[in-house]
Parts: sequence; C-alpha cells; structure tokens
Amino acid sequence: MKRLGDMSRTALVTGAAIVVASAASATAATVITGSDIKDGTVTDRDIQNGSLRGPDVQDRSLGSDKLSAKAIASLRGNRGPRGAKGVRGARGAGAGGPSAACDL
Repeated sequence: MKRLGDMSRTALVTGAAIVVASAASATAATVITGSDIKDGTVTDRDIQNGSLRGPDVQDRSLGSDKLSAKAIASLRGNRGPRGAKGVRGARGAGAGGPSAACDL
C-alpha cells in the first residue's frame, strides 16, 4: 500500500511539472516583438507611463516639436544669479552725440 502512495505522489508531482512547463511555454509563445507590429500603429495609449527609458529612444528622434508644452517647461531650470557688469566699450566713429547724427 505504501508503494501505491509513493507512485501517486510521484505522478502528481510529474503532472504538476508538466502543467507548469506547458503554461510557461504558452506564455513565451505570446511575446510580441517589433517585427510583429506594423509601423506607425503604436500610440501613446499603448505605452505604459514610466515604461520607456533613455536607451529605448533613438538619438535625435525627439525634437521639441514632439514634446508637450509641459515637458518643455520642465526642461528649464531656475534662473541663475545675475552676472557682473561688463566693461564699457569704446565709442564708435559716428558716436559724436545727438548733433553728430544730424549733419545738415
């Protein structure tokens, strides 16, 4: 009788392993690759927020024309401190004052 119990347990474990292996291969068979998708058919509604990272985006493929106003505004940092006043430049040749501009 003990042998029958051991065989049943072995059959149960083997059956469970087959079910798990079958489910895993069925899941793997449903993976979609880029070649399965027609160009231009994936939209922002198809992509989960936060799922794309820098390596997922082709270099120079996103210009400011493809970003929302909110995204563009988020790229601007706070204004820095005012710089030092520059040295006054030399007077130009025609800079003789108000009367020099009206040479009648």
